[in-house]
Amino acid sequence: MVSSLSDILCTKCTKAGCHATCSGCEQSFCERHFIKHRLCLSEQADKLHDDYDQFQEDLTRNNFQYSLLSNIDTWERNSIIQIQQTAEKARKDFQKMMRKIRNEMKTTLKTVVSDFVASATADNYTETELTRWNDQLAELRRLIENSSSVSIVEDKQSPSLISAIQITTSNENPIWILPRESFRLIFGPGELSDDRRVVTQSNYRAGLSQISGTNEYSSGKHSIRFLIEKKDSKNIFIGISSSAKQNHSPAFDHSLHGWWNLNYMIINGESTGDGNQHDLIETGDELTLTIDCDHHQIQLRHHRTKQSMSISIKDGLCAFPWKILVRLHSAGDCVRILD
Repeated sequence: MVSSLSDILCTKCTKAGCHATCSGCEQSFCERHFIKHRLCLSEQADKLHDDYDQFQEDLTRNNFQYSLLSNIDTWERNSIIQIQQTAEKARKDFQKMMRKIRNEMKTTLKTVVSDFVASATADNYTETELTRWNDQLAELRRLIENSSSVSIVEDKQSPSLISAIQITTSNENPIWILPRESFRLIFGPGELSDDRRVVTQSNYRAGLSQISGTNEYSSGKHSIRFLIEKKDSKNIFIGISSSAKQNHSPAFDHSLHGWWNLNYMIINGESTGDGNQHDLIETGDELTLTIDCDHHQIQLRHHRTKQSMSISIKDGLCAFPWKILVRLHSAGDCVRILD
């Protein structure tokens, strides 16, 4: 059944007898409200026209680029800040490394000069020692003039678009290599030979021999390898002491740290462990003493049994610089420093 016009109500006022229906919203209106409805649509059309004009103006002025350009400007400023921060860190790292280099060089030079002066004062040197001193000086000069061990590298793992840089050294251990280690007799009947790389206990009745190294260690990590060329029934001590302690008798020394045997240690000058247990160190054994100044630690590696023992050294008990220390008891006992 088709409704008559008189039955159709106005959407706005519910008045019967609507004369118009909007084909867009499909609503029916009386004459007065239909005119208002058209005016509303006309206002919306005018606003849309204004929006078109505004869009055209924005398009002409490239207003859409401004926000993106602003983002690029922000990225640029932040990148510059990151670069400046990375560069400043690299400068500080480089300055820190150079201070470390200078300190190690001073320690090395002090050791070389001390060795030279002591021998020259005692008039105790030959062509062998002169050649060694000249070689050491030439090596030090070569190292100070050659900075190839220090380099600037890009960090390829950096997630940033701009790679970070790092200051590195090609040497894991200290940059300046100390002169070849050798022995120095402190007291006792020990005899030095083979360019002071070998020490032999010559007489049991004359008592204990105490022998130090010629190098001093204040920073970095260093390894010295020993060969026990001959060992009698008594143990051989291998360890370190403070260079400031130059005892010329077997007096108590709290800076003494090391091993008479793998299970018989000296810590702060005091014995610890079982001195009566079977001695693992025999004639022909090779031992490596590692001196880790940066971590205040020493380690002894027994290569035949592949055992390693470590001693942590408390601050203040063994002042830097450190020196290796060897003690011999039995006549004929002999220790060699290997290259």
